[in-house]
Amino acid sequence: MMKYIYFPLILLLYSCSPPSYIYLFNNTGSDLNVSYEKNSNHVKDSVMLKGTALKLKVGALYGVKVVLSDDSTQWGYKLIKPVGPFALGESVSYYFDYEGISPFLKITYKFQIERDKKIFALKNSEKFPLNINEKTVQPDGYPIEPILVK
Repeated sequence: MMKYIYFPLILLLYSCSPPSYIYLFNNTGSDLNVSYEKNSNHVKDSVMLKGTALKLKVGALYGVKVVLSDDSTQWGYKLIKPVGPFALGESVSYYFDYEGISPFLKITYKFQIERDKKIFALKNSEKFPLNINEKTVQPDGYPIEPILVK
């Protein structure tokens, strides 16, 4: 009888993964309008001032589309979970961090958009603004190039 009780409890705990948040830092030199979608559903519109970070709740970092615009252009990105490359001895949480404690635990990712409109992933130990140069190591799929929308 007890084994029938444990299975639903384990399933419930397994399905309760913590929500994900992204911090997107505006290093473009101008203010931006931000709109984002989760699985093709519009979620939020915001203004991101230059030199500031915007925190967005994304649930899980799959199916997230961010659209940015300035006075003349609109462009978008499909964000992907930053993974690797890992140096020997580094943990799996290299590109994400945790905030809070259970049951209020959150997974956070940090991204930075540059003047050339590329989005870079920051390691959990790095702070905004990150000094981007040709030696900046990025995970697979990063930096993300923009897709012109308008």
